Amino acid sequence: MLGLPPGKSTDDPRCDSCDLAKSQKQSLPKQATTRANRIIYRLMVDLSGKKHKSLAGYRYFQLTVDDWSRKKFVDFLHLKSEGMEKFQALHKKLEKMKHPAKVAVVRTDGGGEYNSNEWLEWCSEMGRELEFSAPYRTSGPERCC
Repeated sequence: MLGLPPGKSTDDPRCDSCDLAKSQKQSLPKQATTRANRIIYRLMVDLSGKKHKSLAGYRYFQLTVDDWSRKKFVDFLHLKSEGMEKFQALHKKLEKMKHPAKVAVVRTDGGGEYNSNEWLEWCSEMGRELEFSAPYRTSGPERCC
């Protein structure tokens, strides 16, 4: 059927790419392996928005989550460009409230607003590590054949 001589080979004739494409994705671990071990050590930040403005004129919101306590902070924004300013104010406030604890890691999804030179420079000046999470996961296996 495949055009192979009978009894010549017992190897599977499928290509490696087909096998990889048809393989199932691995499930996510039940426990995080990089969980913070103290308050405000790692802050996770994401920005989202709607097509329409709110009654107060806000179009976007920025969610910041403390990895250790899972406490959430929301900042409302008129423009995406306000995100860094709002995060810097929140960062300063948290470090003042939780003294002597310091933010060591800022984790984002790698969106354009967090991948700018301004963010990278600020993190390096403050001695903060900037982490990027995986931008997306496919919902199921893809087929090539």
